Amino acid sequence: MLNPLGRRLPRATVVSSLVAAVLGTGAFVIVEAEARRGGDSGGGTPIAIAAAARDLEALTTLTLDDLVIRTVPSGFAPPGALTTLDAAVGRTTVGPVTSGEPLTDTRLGPAGVSGSVPQGMVAVDVPAAGVPPGLQPGDHVTVFATYGGARPYTSTAVDDALVRRVGQSQASALGAGPAPASARIELLVWPDEARALAGAQLGGALTIAVLALPGS
Repeated sequence: MLNPLGRRLPRATVVSSLVAAVLGTGAFVIVEAEARRGGDSGGGTPIAIAAAARDLEALTTLTLDDLVIRTVPSGFAPPGALTTLDAAVGRTTVGPVTSGEPLTDTRLGPAGVSGSVPQGMVAVDVPAAGVPPGLQPGDHVTVFATYGGARPYTSTAVDDALVRRVGQSQASALGAGPAPASARIELLVWPDEARALAGAQLGGALTIAVLALPGS
């Protein structure tokens, strides 16, 4: 399993996270089935909570298509569980979420751009004249800056950045369609890389090259 910039997490962390997600989701499904049958699970009055309608990757900005309402006894609802779909729409997953998993405040960042930016990183919007066909949010890219003048040259502005959005507007959310040949692209980078990008935009034309993920 990789963090947002493709660095591998420790094996123990990956295994424990996956086991916890599977066991938690399985227990939730059993409790929900009992609530729907009207059985006495000893957990209190059935209530509605928001859950994932499908497997979701980290940094997914939630839409109605990603969500479903489940019914569970109130005593089995996890702390901080969201009780309406509206409470989840627009928020971003801070880690992978399994289909059927209840959504809680601790599993989601705040609504808006800041809530989906990992701690220590920044989101920057850059124009790029050279965009590879089929570029998608979630791709890893290198950004090159080409400078004109009497002695044109090209340098690397950023080695490895994560594409968050592509297109002309903020409506192009993570998971949206491919970028056109020329587009504005929102990238996740470190602060020093953001400064390098800002400088490159002043005098250079930016070109995007897609990177392969480690182990792919």
